[in-house]
Amino acid sequence: MLKAIAEFRRKLKSGQICVGSSVTYTDPLVSDTLADSVDFLWIDLEHALMSAEALAGHLLAARSRRIPAIVRVTAGGTPFVKPVLDAGAEGIIVPQIRTVDEVRSVIADCKYPPVGQRGYGPRVPSNYGRDGGRDYIERANANIFVSVQVETREALDCLDEILTVPGLDSIVLGPCDLSGALGRLGDVKHPEVISTIEMIV
Repeated sequence: MLKAIAEFRRKLKSGQICVGSSVTYTDPLVSDTLADSVDFLWIDLEHALMSAEALAGHLLAARSRRIPAIVRVTAGGTPFVKPVLDAGAEGIIVPQIRTVDEVRSVIADCKYPPVGQRGYGPRVPSNYGRDGGRDYIERANANIFVSVQVETREALDCLDEILTVPGLDSIVLGPCDLSGALGRLGDVKHPEVISTIEMIV
């Protein structure tokens, strides 16, 4: 396992533009249908009402189609991150990040000791134990894709520090919430919002 996310990383590092699709419907046929036309799936738990069973279906569909599934969880913290990784997500996006310490905590939740603090129970992603414990741990620590959303004033204030945190693979813009943080909720085309987005990019 984790071959799909390793290939995704290779594409990004080579400068290739990767196109993904957001998945907000519960039916895993959505992920199965999209798999041939995108480079990754963004499965959304923050704004979509999706059960653990529905998420598991999407992750299994992505796994069978060899496409990386990156899941946006509802919040940071072990209770939100660990079950999603154990179900087979190959990447995590955490919204509403505010501080550098929060970013470090997210990374720790995604990595096994001694790098992080993720508890061990990866039945699906370790091929139900057949991929080997130590080998899987090393591959997971090297390949799980960790991303946070920059959409708060606090995150903007410490953006340079956030970008230097070891283990963080990417940041994601949250234009609507960012517009709210700037006092322009919903007006994502306001000049202040546009200039802030350009500064981040």
